[in-house]
Amino acid sequence: MESEKSFSTNSIKEFIVLSIASFILPFLGLVMSLFFYKRKWSKHLFVLFCTYFGYTFIIPSSKLLDSPYDSEFYATVLVDYYNTQISFNIFLNGLFTIETSQTDLYQPFVTWFVSRFTDNYNVLFAIFGLIFGLFYSRILWFILDRLNYKITGFALTLLLMIMLINPIWNINGVRMWTAMEVYIYGVILFFFQNKKKGMLFMFLSILFHLSFLIPFVFFLLFWLIPNGKRTVLFYLYLGTLFITNLPISFLNEISLFFPDFIGNRMAAYTNAAYALTVKENLENTSFFIKLALFSLKFSSALIVVIVYANFPRIIRSDVENSKFFDFILFTFIWTNVFSIIPSGGRFLSLSYIILFFFVVINLKELHFYKKIKYLKIVLEPLFFVYFVYSFRTLLDFQGFYLFFGNFFKSTLIFEATPIINLLK
Repeated sequence: MESEKSFSTNSIKEFIVLSIASFILPFLGLVMSLFFYKRKWSKHLFVLFCTYFGYTFIIPSSKLLDSPYDSEFYATVLVDYYNTQISFNIFLNGLFTIETSQTDLYQPFVTWFVSRFTDNYNVLFAIFGLIFGLFYSRILWFILDRLNYKITGFALTLLLMIMLINPIWNINGVRMWTAMEVYIYGVILFFFQNKKKGMLFMFLSILFHLSFLIPFVFFLLFWLIPNGKRTVLFYLYLGTLFITNLPISFLNEISLFFPDFIGNRMAAYTNAAYALTVKENLENTSFFIKLALFSLKFSSALIVVIVYANFPRIIRSDVENSKFFDFILFTFIWTNVFSIIPSGGRFLSLSYIILFFFVVINLKELHFYKKIKYLKIVLEPLFFVYFVYSFRTLLDFQGFYLFFGNFFKSTLIFEATPIINLLK
């Protein structure tokens, strides 16, 4: 008992000292949280850094007048709420209406709450960073706490992929990407800890972004599939990799069955004009971005094929992992199909993250097979391309104060110049 007490006391002292150090230099807190990831307090320092990341988040100027960043819209709404000081009742009455097109609760409510005190978007995004970081850290530490091997080489690469597929700078589009973290956290809880709690978080993701009604419905549909259908799921998955065209008119018809405030939103994403705009934007995307996205898709396909081919030897009689892999295949099937629909490709990130999660927690078993050695030779260059792409995106939303500043300095002197502008 004394040793446990002593450890607890030391742990509290460590946390206090490092928390102070983190307030002085938040980036140091990030490094310490990952270096001492086995400490109970480590994830809290990680969340603190995510909060600071939001506080120093920079909203770049729109590259195109008709295509502003989502974060620019959130900042504008904050200023409008602050200037008008609308009451809570008026705010509530504006939700879920055709006039406001507000179909989510999270971002509008947080924005309204912050507008009671300030119109400073840094405060708003600090809260966005905090909430995103809470779920981001829970997913990451769920993996770290579960691993019983040294995290080096390929395991570290996979962890980085999980972190960079939906990174903290995705608070630029905070509704969609926070919803994804909440949903994935719920999926992990459901399959590996607490089914009721997992279902609750998956359902709550809908409050962050209405589109997560889709993953939630597909999650429920998954349980209608009889056991022993992995082979069918695998070949359906392979088939969806080669689907290149899909009429979106059927979605317009489906939207008629929903309430107007939802149906209008669905129709906006599936009308011909929007589809054409998305297509033109994709055609104008740089070769490197296309290469990065292809690298992610190709590497994921390789992993699925290798795991499926060796599944009986890798997982053996682990029912928990077995059902989870079936769920991954099913998720890839519908996200591959939805990726053909304008803006539907965002759901693919969900499939990628849970796949890499599965590989990391089973990597010790995978290492017994020689094929994984050859797989790593192919995958690591593909992952590197994606790393460069993801970190390049970071440079649009942060300045050097992220690494050398703190909350106090950033409040007094906030330089809203993205790193990428300084490097040009």
